[in-house]
Amino acid sequence: MPSKTAHHDGRRPGLAEFGNVFGRIRAVFGNERSFWRFCAVTFGFISIMKGLRFPNAWALTQAQLGYSHGFVKRGLLGELNGVLGIRHRVAINGVSLLEFLIFVAVLAWLTYRSGLEERVGNLAIATLFTSSYVLTFMAHLAGYTDIVLATLAILLLLVRSTSRRFYAGLVVVPAAILIHESFLLMYFPVVLFSFVLDGALEADCIRRRKVAVYALALTMAGVCMTLFTALAGRMSSAQVDQFHDEVLSRVDFTPQEEFFTVLKASFWDNLGMGSHRIRTLRWYGVLLLAGCLLGPVLISILNYGRRLLLQRMPATAGAWRRYVPVAALFAIFAPEFMHLLGIDALRWHVCSVLVAYLCLATLSMRLPQGAIRFSNADLRWIVFVVALNLSSGFGLYNQMQIRPYPFFPILFH
Repeated sequence: MPSKTAHHDGRRPGLAEFGNVFGRIRAVFGNERSFWRFCAVTFGFISIMKGLRFPNAWALTQAQLGYSHGFVKRGLLGELNGVLGIRHRVAINGVSLLEFLIFVAVLAWLTYRSGLEERVGNLAIATLFTSSYVLTFMAHLAGYTDIVLATLAILLLLVRSTSRRFYAGLVVVPAAILIHESFLLMYFPVVLFSFVLDGALEADCIRRRKVAVYALALTMAGVCMTLFTALAGRMSSAQVDQFHDEVLSRVDFTPQEEFFTVLKASFWDNLGMGSHRIRTLRWYGVLLLAGCLLGPVLISILNYGRRLLLQRMPATAGAWRRYVPVAALFAIFAPEFMHLLGIDALRWHVCSVLVAYLCLATLSMRLPQGAIRFSNADLRWIVFVVALNLSSGFGLYNQMQIRPYPFFPILFH
């Protein structure tokens, strides 16, 4: 009589279950698409966990800024926090985590909608990006407006219809500038790039002119809103002092005093500070650091974007064929102009690489279908860059060091 604990093949249940699990693992690693999907998700999680943290004092203080003392620049998000009663550390921590999760979700959705996997046959390019220092640094910016601004830009890029994206942009772009006027340099150029690409893909001259009008009108709206915010939104010394006392009376953390000094600074003050910073040796040290951390990823993304344009841009684009790479390069390097206005040098370099990936995803999503041939050398290069990405991490704020895998301290905390 057979044993009650044995299967019909003679194996014990525990061994059979282990065999099934091992078989599933082999199936993932045995299929190229499944393998690169697994790598994109796993390495993305590792990159995020390396730098993820709660908002620092600067982000917590900025979250308090609203319109209680009149119209001020960068006050929209803080005003919404005030309406919802989000003032204390725990609540701001929760909202910041939610903002970052939404950012990751829309970035993943853009990657899916872009069709990069279909063009290459796998998610190797996406893995190159998700494993990079970009996600580590963005996770480190918890509570900063950069995350919300990037999310708004990606949401606009996901709108396929040119006219719908224009009308949505008339609402989203001014709102983003009210959150932080840096949107005009950091993320608006990639939105503008999507219109230039749409114009190149339009075969009808009348529709192409319509796209050009959309792009020009949205640019004018963005520039005018930025000028209005910068000129009308500057706080006087008396307003800053009142705001400072108000924050001290209601929060359960120690505010960042430097933040209140920045509120008093004019455009020319910021320009002078940024210009002085560029003339220091430290700025060039950060540039070298950025080259080590982000250079291989940026070079790879630019190369794949170039190949996409050469292989898939239709001949009907005409003169607009030349405008697309110019618009892409302008979008990618526009955040570098922030060096003239702010001292967070590595932050602007990270933004440039993020925008480069957004440009690549936009190209893949809108250009005619067709594969990019990847050689073994291409895949080996990606493996090499991924290894560099996973080992990178110097340069975070507040002298923080990256967390090594498996992240037990932060998980238990």
